[in-house]
This record gives sequence, C-alpha cells and structure tokens, in this order.
Amino acid sequence: MFGYVRPYKPEMKVRDFESFRAMYCGLCHTLKLRYGVGSRMLLSYDMCFLAILMAGVTGCGIKTCQKRCAAALFQKRACVREDLALDFAADCSVILTYWKLCDSVQDEHGMRVLGAKWGAWFLRRKYRKASDRLPDFAKAVEQGIHRLDALERENVPSLDRAADAFASIMREAAAGLPEEKIRRPVEQILYHIGRWVYITDAWDDLEDDLKSGSYNAIVARFAVTTADGLAEAKEAVRLTLLQSAQTAAAASELLDLGRSDPVVKNILYMGLPAMAESVMEGTTKQRSSRHGSI
Repeated sequence: MFGYVRPYKPEMKVRDFESFRAMYCGLCHTLKLRYGVGSRMLLSYDMCFLAILMAGVTGCGIKTCQKRCAAALFQKRACVREDLALDFAADCSVILTYWKLCDSVQDEHGMRVLGAKWGAWFLRRKYRKASDRLPDFAKAVEQGIHRLDALERENVPSLDRAADAFASIMREAAAGLPEEKIRRPVEQILYHIGRWVYITDAWDDLEDDLKSGSYNAIVARFAVTTADGLAEAKEAVRLTLLQSAQTAAAASELLDLGRSDPVVKNILYMGLPAMAESVMEGTTKQRSSRHGSI
C-alpha cells in the first residue's frame, strides 16, 4: 500500500497510540513468520489499519507480548500476537503488492522496470502461498489491476472512474465477512479508503507525472499542464477527499468495533483529513505507487 492511512497522534490517548503501535509491530512479525524476513518490506500503515478494522468487526481476541526487533534492538515493545486479523492483513499485503509490481513492469522505464521485475520475482512464491489462502481476493485484485491499467492506457479523463477501479479492489477485502450487517459498512469503509488513497497519491505524484508524462487522473481530469495550473483542481480534490473520509467515518458508526473503535475513529475522522492537507500543501511526500509500491 501507500502509507497514507495513519492516525493523528496529537489527538490520540497514549493507550490508543500504544494499541496502534502494538498492532503495527504485530503485522511486521506476522509478515516475517508467514512469508520470511524480507517480507517486512511490505509493512504499511494502510494494512495495519485493515488489521485493526478486521480485528474490531470480527471480535478477535487481541493479546500482546513483548518483543525486540530491528527498530528496537535494546528494548522490548508491546506486540500483538499472531491472530486472524493480522494473518489476513499480511496475506492481503503480499497479494496487493505482487500485482502492483506486475503492473509496474508494464508501465515503468529504465531502472524502475528492473526494480519492479526484481520485486515481482521476489514475491512470486509468496504470492502463490497468499493466493492459496485468499483465492477470491487474489482474483479480484488481478481483475481490478487489469481494469485500472486499461483506464490509464486510455488516458481516461475521469477522476471518479480511475479512483473507483482502485476503490473496488479494496472493497473486496470485506467480501469474506459472513454477516451482511457487518460486511456492508466495512465495504463502504474500505471502498472510500481506497478512493481516498488513490486520489491522494495522484496529487502526491503530480509534479513527477507532469515531468514524465505518466498518466495521472487529476492531470487528465483538469487538463493540468504545469504545476502552477492547479488552482481549479485543488479545491475540487480537497472536497472529494473530504467527502470520502466523511463517508468512511459515517459507515464506521454502524459497527461495533470493540477495542479497535478509538483507533479506527481517530484515523477516519482526523488522520485522513490531516494527511490529505499535508500532502496537498506539500509538507508530506510518500513513496510513489507508480514506482513499485502499493
């Protein structure tokens, strides 16, 4: 994923931030256990959010332990033990990253193609294992990436169509939830998170895409030709990002999220708007999704 979906720490209670960090560390250890040490490179805030959300709606019994890792060699940190929500998020991380790398092999040039090819080769066996565990999700991601690639090759001048293609991929992560009253709100949350991420990333990539001539949904929609010609687009993009964040937050109110509730609400109500504003004002720059990450 991209790393945009993160909490707004200034408004978090200490125990809630520690809960988020313990889940983040737990996902890191789960990736290592299920797919090897190198798979820790797939760790992202976005997939941590997915794990926290799924732990909340499924009522997974979250238990923590103390562990050391490369980021904290001299002290132990709280870490969520392996559970179904972490397993699911780890499997989704492998599937999503593999298909994005495969897509990047077709889209990138020069050294970036080599990086994407190496990454896809590194993940090939891990992807097979993950797709055996989540075959329906793997198929949905493959179809969604092909659909998104087709829209980009058409240079489709619609921000909504391009964002919907990625948002629909994220929505499929909720397909396995058995109860409709839970599944439908989670689908709404993940759909609008996906839409928000795609548009935020498109804004983050504007300058690079204008220079390289790569497809960018904002450039196509507003016929932007230079970085200075963004005045019309900026307010429209800011509004659509706010609408998606608000819709995801409203859907979360329909769910009993248990211990995950304060962290999920912090991210949806405060984390997303704060990150969007930071990206739009140029104070945050993430790794580009077009350059081999997802």
